[in-house]
Amino acid sequence: MIHDLSFVGIDVSKHHFDVHIHPAGESLRCGTSSDAIAQLVRRIAGLGPVAVGLEASGGYESRLADSLHAAGVEAHVVAPARVRSFARGIGQLAKTDRIDAAMIARYLVAVRADLTPYAPDRDRRRLSAISAHRRRLLAEKSGLISQLDTIDEPLVRSMIETRLATIAQDIATLDAAITDLLAKVARLRQCHARLRKVTGVGPVLATALLADMPELGKVSAKVCRSPCRCRALCAPVGHLRAKRALCRRAKTPARHRLHGRPQCRQGQGSRPRRLLSRAQGARQTLQARYGRNHAKAHHNPQCYRSIRPRIRITMPTVA
Repeated sequence: MIHDLSFVGIDVSKHHFDVHIHPAGESLRCGTSSDAIAQLVRRIAGLGPVAVGLEASGGYESRLADSLHAAGVEAHVVAPARVRSFARGIGQLAKTDRIDAAMIARYLVAVRADLTPYAPDRDRRRLSAISAHRRRLLAEKSGLISQLDTIDEPLVRSMIETRLATIAQDIATLDAAITDLLAKVARLRQCHARLRKVTGVGPVLATALLADMPELGKVSAKVCRSPCRCRALCAPVGHLRAKRALCRRAKTPARHRLHGRPQCRQGQGSRPRRLLSRAQGARQTLQARYGRNHAKAHHNPQCYRSIRPRIRITMPTVA
């Protein structure tokens, strides 16, 4: 029975965990050290049948989630945006760490049947860490190469060239580590080989999809596509800025691998032109909608002029 089950919401931060136990209504705060985590896990496990919800916080929740899973406790890593939307939906507008922990517990009560319990995948996590560091090195390499075009100081150029040589060696080491990992883990190797069969998917894109999209093969094609497509570029109006920002945050490396950077330049093929046509269509649709809303005021030029600059400023610049 659901009434025999305790629900624990944990708001995660860098230095402490805020815990709320529902329906008992108890709240507490503990540290993030190994001893504090072990003590918290023992206390949660002693509650009997329990489901724990942790807010995803950029990796700070990983140690606690792993400890809960190792202790046999049902744990769920939930998205902060969904918890916040749930809180607004029930009228809870105030936001503190303690309130967030209580909202996580109540959110878990409402949607636990639709959630998948947390199960650590150490091989995929290692692949994700290696791929992320490889992307950071590539970004640093690109910046240093561009600096060589304008720097004439011999000492600085020598240091940059030395750093570039080190980066090249590190990238080669990471590539070898990725190859070894795929060779050892049959499950990842099979998924990687299947992705490579798709036209246009190379080894780098296949690795990025494996590392950053663990939901591949577990959800529908529509759900899988939504974090990767550049839909936000076609929604330039002001009230959709939050959706555009959410699209940028969600699966950004995989989205960039599939679609390129959001700001496209000239000479990059047909995709900028296609995005431009979509943006033009969005402009026409927006103007038609505002035209219907302000049909009686079109005789007044100031009414329509107050709308046109807003449309022109918020449209993305796509060449």
